Amino acid sequence: MSSTRLALLGTGLVAFFLLAGGLFLYLFGTQTYTVDGRV
Repeated sequence: MSSTRLALLGTGLVAFFLLAGGLFLYLFGTQTYTVDGRV
């Protein structure tokens, strides 16, 4: 009955996690790069 709603919610969740993961990886990578540059 609410399969469409569930699919929409799931897609939104996946997109949110992908965005958060990408941002986290970007920040983490920049921090690591800065630390490596200092050392």
